Amino acid sequence: MPITKATASSVAPAAKGDLVVGSATNDAAVLGVGTNNQVLTADSAEATGLKWATASGGGLTLIQEQVASANTGIDFTSISGSYKQLVLIWSGVYHSSNGGGFGIRFNSSSASNYIDSGLYVDNTTAGTEWSNNTFCGDDAFGLRASNTSPANASQGWLQIDNYASTTRVKPFLLRFSYYDAQSTAKRAYDYSGFFNDTTAITSINIVRRSGTDTITNLSNTSIRLYGLS
Repeated sequence: MPITKATASSVAPAAKGDLVVGSATNDAAVLGVGTNNQVLTADSAEATGLKWATASGGGLTLIQEQVASANTGIDFTSISGSYKQLVLIWSGVYHSSNGGGFGIRFNSSSASNYIDSGLYVDNTTAGTEWSNNTFCGDDAFGLRASNTSPANASQGWLQIDNYASTTRVKPFLLRFSYYDAQSTAKRAYDYSGFFNDTTAITSINIVRRSGTDTITNLSNTSIRLYGLS
């Protein structure tokens, strides 16, 4: 849009980051700079047709963070259905002894609806695995994982797509590792699968699936649930 000399001479930026923009035919205006990390956005309701706005979409929002301390299980409940995906991330989780394992369930469901397959490495031995089980990834939070070294504690992440749907099953990706102190094996798993249930997921449950162990987080580690917009 052309700006005449008369119009341009009367419109000038007053501060760093100000923009001169067209507001009508042969007319111009100054759009003041936005705040840090805002983006320039088209908006026909504005006099200049532009505005500064906070970027939306694609970001992770922390829903809840928990720190395990001699727990027999941990629940993330009343999960809002306002996100596109859920992401559970953990590190530094270890067991009180070598007596059991901890897995993940959705909505506390113990039905055989967790369908997954993937790759694993057990020390230097690699293989494939498929299961139709009552847990997501079986021992995602470790099996006999009493070693308190940060490198050997349980760590991983779980991503669930379309979790709020009431008409579709829920695909997931799962990756985790831990050190089995009883068999002295470092184990790493990379799974994909789905929760074969059309019910919306409103809770994620870390459940003791065997033994009498409790789980605890090392210092400066936690279990965090995010929503992905």
